Amino acid sequence: MSDEKTSSFLTALFGIFPVLFLLCLDLVAMLEGYTFERALSHFAFAILVGQLVCQIVFWKGDICLGQRGRLSKICRGFLLFWGIWFGISLFSNYHFVLTDVMCLCGVVMSLTIWKQPQEENVRNNVLMMGFIAGIFGMAAYLLMLSLLPSLAWLQFNPLTQAITGIILAYIALVLSKNRLQAFIALLPFIGVMLLLLNAVMTLILLWLSAAEVSQSFGLYGGYFGLHLILLAFFTLPILKKTQLNYTALLFTLGVSVCLPNILMLV
Repeated sequence: MSDEKTSSFLTALFGIFPVLFLLCLDLVAMLEGYTFERALSHFAFAILVGQLVCQIVFWKGDICLGQRGRLSKICRGFLLFWGIWFGISLFSNYHFVLTDVMCLCGVVMSLTIWKQPQEENVRNNVLMMGFIAGIFGMAAYLLMLSLLPSLAWLQFNPLTQAITGIILAYIALVLSKNRLQAFIALLPFIGVMLLLLNAVMTLILLWLSAAEVSQSFGLYGGYFGLHLILLAFFTLPILKKTQLNYTALLFTLGVSVCLPNILMLV
């Protein structure tokens, strides 16, 4: 029994680490050179995407109680992210109502998977409410981004965040020993499509702002170089028909968060 508790604790710890990693990067970005007048997270959309993927697994996936319980424990780390960001927005000089709304949507999603009802119909209705809350949270974030200039928008790019969110969901499913192999195998395909779409969208934005980016060619070269690294990691499980392990996923997560961070240097 003690070994089971230790294993459960380590699983939860490994699951919350990626969320804490993103949260720390967000806080560092705010403390060093934050140039926006309102609270705006660099990774909130990524968290929403990761939660939404897990929400779909809870809602539509044919998983046993053990898998459901393990995944639920891992997803509790998302609640910490939303709680801290809600506090940052509400009790600081950067207060932003849309950030409050987004955080509350994230909290609702987290609570709907915390203690899921045993009765299937009730559980599905609760999970559907969480899914809808996640969609509203994404809409709030995109509305915030619409207030930014085009090049600043690249730092908060929802496409790169979606890639990070896919990796977060991948980590959660691997750690929870989820048996939805076909669904897990689909995530790298989604990652590849998002990478290609993001590269095209970024090139369009850079072309439209050519006069502003001519002095930062090297940084943008590194930006697209990171795309190639991510592409290699996403195609590996597709070609080998296997799953990435936790260490490889953490490395991939680190590369993905460099995409918006490298643009902060521009």
